[in-house]
Amino acid sequence: MSTIVIEELDGQRRTLTLVGPALPLRGASWGGEQRLVTTFPPGRGGEATQQVLGAIEEPSEWEGVWNTTRMVAAPSSLRVAGQETQITRAFTLMTTFEDVIRSGSLLRVTWATENRKIQREGRIGTYKFPVDREDDIRWNASFVWTSRGSGNEVSPVAQAEESVEASLRAVNQTLADIQSAIVGQPSISTDTSIPGSSSFITLGQLEQIAGAPRAFADFIGDSVASLRTNVSRTVGIIEKARSQPAQVAEVAATTARQTQSEMLVIQQRLGRTPVEVAVEPNTPVSGVARTAAYFESIADKTDATIQQTIKTQSAAQKTMRAGDARRPEDQANAANVQQTGFARKGDTFAGLALRYYGTADTASILARVNGLPEYQVSPPVGMRLVFPNFTASDGQGMAG
Repeated sequence: MSTIVIEELDGQRRTLTLVGPALPLRGASWGGEQRLVTTFPPGRGGEATQQVLGAIEEPSEWEGVWNTTRMVAAPSSLRVAGQETQITRAFTLMTTFEDVIRSGSLLRVTWATENRKIQREGRIGTYKFPVDREDDIRWNASFVWTSRGSGNEVSPVAQAEESVEASLRAVNQTLADIQSAIVGQPSISTDTSIPGSSSFITLGQLEQIAGAPRAFADFIGDSVASLRTNVSRTVGIIEKARSQPAQVAEVAATTARQTQSEMLVIQQRLGRTPVEVAVEPNTPVSGVARTAAYFESIADKTDATIQQTIKTQSAAQKTMRAGDARRPEDQANAANVQQTGFARKGDTFAGLALRYYGTADTASILARVNGLPEYQVSPPVGMRLVFPNFTASDGQGMAG
């Protein structure tokens, strides 16, 4: 749940907390400006220089409607000298808010959720209260900021969640590096004085100069492409389920472990046969060297991927531990991902929905959750599937 807390830093040091129906209608906006001085010196061919004067905060314009009927169900509050009073009437909130504004005190304003917090300090410059009725009051206020304060924080759970996502994206990048190395890789020599030397070697050239085991390179390429698809899908799950970091961290850890396992197989196969044995007889020494460089590059990038998967698993474990430390009621609300699995030949979303949820009615929802069109009948064989923890009635609600 979001809250906005307005604290007086001097004077009476009151604290006004806005919740639910008292919050701005369009959310809390934040902005700034990087002050720059751009100069076009003569004789520079239109190339400018810039002087950075520093960033400043732009005013935040907030507006909303205070309605007594809604505020009774979710009251705001005012704390003065340690005593807290609930505010359930629109007119009372208006007079309280105006009194805080007119005091002229420096204000610390904090927008917060369970995992995030944004803070600014300043004063309210202009404000209006168009009164429709005593119990229905529109409001708008312009906050003029002097600083960011010291409370722009992210909770340990959110920090760990972001670390998992960033680490998993890094895994995806290392896999992309392997794909690039397979397609084309800088050779060991770029000295143009050496006849036949080249700064770039492709799979086709490799086949010609060394008779290299291209089938093996194709095998690596297919494996890496499949892994990238799975990693990208897991990153997508993290983006869509940020409110359940501990659950998606478990999925991320599984993805990282399986990627690591595949990479270890590739690494073992790379080191199993010496290049001298793999190339065709009578291959020139330069061809052998270039072939060795080709596979050595892939081996290095494979090792980098393995190391990154280990980091991802570590980050995921931290997220899960951070999630375990939350309140029991928060943990109960976090159960979003039921389990994961791989699609097998003959699987259909209707059959999977029937197996996991006892009804085929959630088939289209299951397809959508896994990033596929709702009308798709079957998932691709080998695709990693996520089975959210929802009931048939939940699925019907999601479809709307």
